[in-house]
Amino acid sequence: IADRISMKLLQIASQNGISGMGSYNFVFGTEITETGRAVTGTAPQKMTITYEFTFKVLNTFTGDVYATATQEVMGVGNTFVEANQQAVKGLKNTPQLQQMLQTASERIITWYDTNLQVIKNQVESAASEHNYALALSILNSIPEQATEAYKYVAEVQGELYDKMYHKIATDMLGEMQALLSASGDDFNPAVGAYFSLIPMDSPEHKTAQKLYAEYEKK
Repeated sequence: IADRISMKLLQIASQNGISGMGSYNFVFGTEITETGRAVTGTAPQKMTITYEFTFKVLNTFTGDVYATATQEVMGVGNTFVEANQQAVKGLKNTPQLQQMLQTASERIITWYDTNLQVIKNQVESAASEHNYALALSILNSIPEQATEAYKYVAEVQGELYDKMYHKIATDMLGEMQALLSASGDDFNPAVGAYFSLIPMDSPEHKTAQKLYAEYEKK
């Protein structure tokens, strides 16, 4: 059910021009309160369940709630599990929810433009630990409308991608060499798998290519 709700929230977000799952500083989620549960007196019996969803957009860095909206839904099914599933299907992209996401989006853009140093610190901290995927994820979550923050994206994104590719190449070459040492005279297809993951424009690829040619010949 949690997965179904997550997919529904992603759908609603995309319908409002918001995309992606990788925002480092913001989350769109919901609190769920069960407000009713019953078994009908009809034949055949049906199970009904009612929930109140309280939607929130939260700044995970400050803890501030940027906007909220509520929605009540009911599900009916042959079992309570089925009723739960039907209740989730009842979630709608309502005008209230649309206004909430609009308000939150405006506040998010303002936060990015007025907290550029926070973003820089997050990116630099991740990069210092060689976690370039995280650093890039933080950058990629910055909306283009946040013009000041987006200038920073243009400045450092290319360099971080280069460092990430180099790290991948180094890591994959190391794994490949370890397998070569352990394989002996038996062919191990995983060696080729690691070789294929090394970016072709990296210096490590030339080394890997030579090693793999020798391995195939052996």
